[in-house]
Amino acid sequence: MKVGVVLTRKGGNIPNLELYGLSSRVGRPFRWRDSYFYTGRGPLWRFKEMAYARVVGRHEFSFSSTGELPGKVTGLRRRVLSFPSFGVEGSMEREVGWWLDGRVDLRNPDNLIFVYRGRRKYHVLSEARIIRGKDFAPRDARNRPFFHPSSMNARDARFLVNVAGVMPGDVVLDPFCGAGGILIEAGLLGARVVGVDIDGKMVEGCRRNLLHYGVSGAVMEGDAREVDVEADVVVTDPPYGRSTRLTGRLRELYLDAFERIHTLVKERFVVVLPFEGEGLLERSGFEVLGKAHWYVHSSLTRRVYLCSP
Repeated sequence: MKVGVVLTRKGGNIPNLELYGLSSRVGRPFRWRDSYFYTGRGPLWRFKEMAYARVVGRHEFSFSSTGELPGKVTGLRRRVLSFPSFGVEGSMEREVGWWLDGRVDLRNPDNLIFVYRGRRKYHVLSEARIIRGKDFAPRDARNRPFFHPSSMNARDARFLVNVAGVMPGDVVLDPFCGAGGILIEAGLLGARVVGVDIDGKMVEGCRRNLLHYGVSGAVMEGDAREVDVEADVVVTDPPYGRSTRLTGRLRELYLDAFERIHTLVKERFVVVLPFEGEGLLERSGFEVLGKAHWYVHSSLTRRVYLCSP
């Protein structure tokens, strides 16, 4: 299926890394078509689960002027009629909607048609989803049964899971699982999740959080340097300590853990680091496929790495 994605305009190269990571594993690499607009092929439902896209849908066609609509709208009309209701949003909604037949539902349509205005053309998406930050709020750290101040919020955890291209049935390991934010997002996508943490209190809290969101998984107390769980994908946000300065002890912890992970992961390794970590990752045996900078505040910029074993 030809999928169209409109990326968000904030976050630097974070949206681009998410699209690249997801598309390169579950579909075909997407191509830039217009301002923030990309197209490619893959399972539409999976791209609708992106965190830093603005709109995702089936790409029907593009046009430069309304005079092109009569010759291009035929396939879209048939698709609209196969759904109980439809609605049109975005630019040129009246002009596009005029050519469509069926029951209109502006509040909760079964098939949302979205018209995106790029710099070059208008792009028409059907079966579209508009992705908003508030969609993730019910799973944010403050709303989970077990809260820890270092916990990652749901949108950012979903972003990491998407960079790894997690699909249903994948075994996803987080060897520094903490309160379980990454595991929750992976589990909701149908993955089989496994968490490890050296802190028994965090292990119990993680189990509570997974149960609350209906995610089944194995969570155990243990050392990331000694974990013995083979996984399709490893996604993790290791502890940084009170300071983001890379101490010798922290460097040793990361290196030992990454070398261990390299022996266990089959497909992808996604990790967040508070420093430039290419050298450490390559020393551990990984190939760095992509990277994004994630500004948190004046004293902390995270780096997200997508790696292949």
